[in-house]
Amino acid sequence: MGYKKIITKRAVQLVKKSLAFFGTSGFKLYFAHAGWNLFGRIINVLISFVINIYIVRYLGPEKYGFLSYAVSFVGIFSFIAGFGIESLLYVDLIKYPDKRDKLLGTAFILKIIGAFLTIIALIIALIFAGHDTNTNTAILLIALSNFFVPFNVVNLYFQAKVFSKPTVILSVLISSCLSLLKVLFVVFGLDVFFFVGIFLLESILAMIGNIFIYTKNGQKIFDWKFDIDLAKRLLSKSWPLMFSSAFVLIYSRIDQIIIKHMMDQASVGVYDVAVRLAENWYMLPGIIVGSLYPAIINAGKINIQHHNNRLTKLYALLFYLSLFFILPVSILSNYIVNLFYGSQFIGAGMVLRIYIWSGLGVSIGTIVNQYLIAQGYTKISFLLNFVNMLTNVILNIILIPRYGLSGAALATLVSYSIFPITIIFFSETKHQARLIIRSIFLKGIIYGK
Repeated sequence: MGYKKIITKRAVQLVKKSLAFFGTSGFKLYFAHAGWNLFGRIINVLISFVINIYIVRYLGPEKYGFLSYAVSFVGIFSFIAGFGIESLLYVDLIKYPDKRDKLLGTAFILKIIGAFLTIIALIIALIFAGHDTNTNTAILLIALSNFFVPFNVVNLYFQAKVFSKPTVILSVLISSCLSLLKVLFVVFGLDVFFFVGIFLLESILAMIGNIFIYTKNGQKIFDWKFDIDLAKRLLSKSWPLMFSSAFVLIYSRIDQIIIKHMMDQASVGVYDVAVRLAENWYMLPGIIVGSLYPAIINAGKINIQHHNNRLTKLYALLFYLSLFFILPVSILSNYIVNLFYGSQFIGAGMVLRIYIWSGLGVSIGTIVNQYLIAQGYTKISFLLNFVNMLTNVILNIILIPRYGLSGAALATLVSYSIFPITIIFFSETKHQARLIIRSIFLKGIIYGK
């Protein structure tokens, strides 16, 4: 058989398989769920992107650097507030929908406790950080939002039900209102502290909205119940995830902290511009994995081969989707920065050119991390994220003095890329490396082998 006939035959087989799968009721449900998630996030990203350009140009590198630093400093401690239970809660809500009230109630109380512990940890850190009064005030204002975040368990409930429409509409409404408010701040020439207050206001509006949509969909928050045994079980399984989250937050935020202390506040602003441009599309891997992973979990109930086939296709989808965004941005980085933010942020161009390639590691790592959680390999997730964090901190300390902002971007690229590679060192997960390699070369994607 000729080469052209082989290609034609495989193409026809691929189309037939796709049409058969796309016609199933299961696919339609997950596609609608993913579609709403994607729609909401794209709208929010577009609104945020446009408004952020307006704000960054208004604040300039120095004031924007001040705001970015405060957000990053709070972000490092935010792992405490969640106790690492969200991923476990999401999986449990899928597996045990009849235990909804106990799961949500227990998670809510644990998150409230976590919010108090976060504030205490931040206050202790600020005593030794040596910040000025303005910086400490901004950090504490942003940190107060942790007390309203526990109501976000409602979002996990709708995600687990594969019914994201209510939460998507809520997030778009909040994003639109806050964006309008930010524009008014710029029009009236208000101080940077008004923009700090936006973070607190956002969490309050999200809390009100979550209570409203949960009640409107026939549920009652007062039916939530705290179960001490369930809390112990969640915490016993979540502590590796909590520290994994801590490691992720550290290696995603520490670069800006180190830049502030090794360089200056304006450099933080320039660097953050590049990071935001590079990460604008990062919501896609999270949405796709979050929306489709219930189908992969259910496939595992049939047999392991069916489970692995779907995982391979998911790896392939995110790998090539990443390249679709990475290649043009990497080539046009300087032009993009100058077009949107102007010459005062032109230094972000080289940072963007390097940082954007971290997206490959982020995409594959998102699937790997979800797999580890779903299979109960939380300790492996803990170890992998610890290695990544340690690598990132060490490389930042070494590379920033030598190469400045480009060194920070390179440190992030290396640390993000390590996560999906290090799974080969564990017997429980090394087969995932084979699935990743198969997906890159599209092996088994057509025939489902």
